[in-house]
Amino acid sequence: MVNNRKLFKLNTIFGGVLCTILLSPFFINESFSHDTFTSDSLSGDSAPLDPVKAVWVGEYDSVKAERSNEVVLQLTNTTEESVVVTLSFVYAGALNKDIEVEDDFIELKPGEELQRSIMAKDFSLQSYQTSSSIIAHLFVELGDRTRDYFSKPLYYHFTPNYKEALLYGSDALIKTFNGGFIGGDMTNPLLMIKDDKDSYKEQFSSALANEQSKKPR
Repeated sequence: MVNNRKLFKLNTIFGGVLCTILLSPFFINESFSHDTFTSDSLSGDSAPLDPVKAVWVGEYDSVKAERSNEVVLQLTNTTEESVVVTLSFVYAGALNKDIEVEDDFIELKPGEELQRSIMAKDFSLQSYQTSSSIIAHLFVELGDRTRDYFSKPLYYHFTPNYKEALLYGSDALIKTFNGGFIGGDMTNPLLMIKDDKDSYKEQFSSALANEQSKKPR
């Protein structure tokens, strides 16, 4: 089945809302939920709300973080028909910086489960001074019906040598990690960003902001 939808970058739709909520303790609260990231895009009759459940595998409901070199997303087809999923991952971080990376087209039979792992070293946005988040973006086709929605965010930051990531949920983000400010200068955190050539460049966010301001609009 050919997917007729063109993937979009999240910042086109939500602007800097993700990053504003993510990185400022003044904007983070206990009501932070899946609904923040759920699209209202629904095409066709009676398509289930979340036909394919997307869940991060791990214990992310506590105030503790898990140290790991990978994340695992579990997809479960909850319907009684085969579906096609267009999967991508959205990385959000400091300075309204968010990046959407296309991943794969996946066919799931009724009730089928599948796990997709991503190595932390391949995250498109990395920092050991501020939290970032990764969100799964799903576009699901059920015959002539479609659903377009997002998973819950999984938050993370790296060890200073970028060898491992600390992974956690919203409770840990708020209560343990100061709303996303881990260390250094909170007004000018250091970021590692993957470019179009899959190379990483470490730079302070002020330098990134200066680059963005020079780009034609």
